[in-house]
Amino acid sequence: MTRIEATPAELRFHMYRLGSRRRVGRLYGVRKDTICALLPVSDIDRFMTGQMINIGGILAKRCARCGTARELEAYWTDDDRASGCGARCKLCRRLKR
Repeated sequence: MTRIEATPAELRFHMYRLGSRRRVGRLYGVRKDTICALLPVSDIDRFMTGQMINIGGILAKRCARCGTARELEAYWTDDDRASGCGARCKLCRRLKR
């Protein structure tokens, strides 16, 4: 594995700034697999991308519109999504935000 002169916090900063591990790999001149090994996917990464996570025993996800973490019951069902529910919460859909 190629040695990278960066802390995990710096790698995570660049991952959020650039948007993907592939782009961070380009920044440091290494393959995406190297970055993935150094920076595994965390619950915060999943939450930021709108995926379902477990928060204190409650299944929740982040609304794509308002950015608030809400329980899965606050979303309409959508069988096409991996989580089984839509990206926007019921409140945002009702208010058409």
